[in-house]
Amino acid sequence: MMIIIIVLLVVLLGTVVAVSVYVLNIINAESTAVENGTAGVTRVRELSVKEKTTVVISSKLSTNLSRGTDGDSHIAQLAVSLQYDNTTDDSVEFGELVNANIPLAKSVAIECITSFTYEELELDPDGRAILADKIKLSLQEEFNTTLIVNVIFDEWLIL
Repeated sequence: MMIIIIVLLVVLLGTVVAVSVYVLNIINAESTAVENGTAGVTRVRELSVKEKTTVVISSKLSTNLSRGTDGDSHIAQLAVSLQYDNTTDDSVEFGELVNANIPLAKSVAIECITSFTYEELELDPDGRAILADKIKLSLQEEFNTTLIVNVIFDEWLIL
C-alpha cells in the first residue's frame, strides 16, 4: 500500500513539474513576442529617447471643451505631439504616413479633447494623463498601429 502511495506521489509530482515547465515556456514565448513587438500589444519595455521619433500634431491647438458641472464654456489651448517607435522595419513608412496625414491626426486629437470637461482636465490630477492616453489609443486605432507609444503636451492651458 505504501509503495502505491509513493508511486502516485511521484507521478503527481512529475505531472506538476511538467505542467510548470510548459506554462513557463508559454510565458517566456509571450514575453519574447511582446518585447519584439509581435504579440499585437504595445511594447512592455520602455523605449529610450533615441528609439522614439516625435511628430508635432499641432503647435497651438485651441478648441472648446464639453460643458461641465459649472455650466460655463471652457477652452483648451494645447500643443500636441505624438511619439512613435522608430526601431521597427516599418517605422520609416509609418513616419511618412503620419507626416502626410497631420490634419487627420489633429482632427483625432480635437475630437478627444472636446469630449473632456474643464473639471476632468484641470481639476482631476490625472486628467492630462487620461487625455494623453485617449489620444494615443484613438491615433493607434485611426492609423491601425501600435507604433505610437506616447502623446506629449508641450503646452497646456485650460481656460
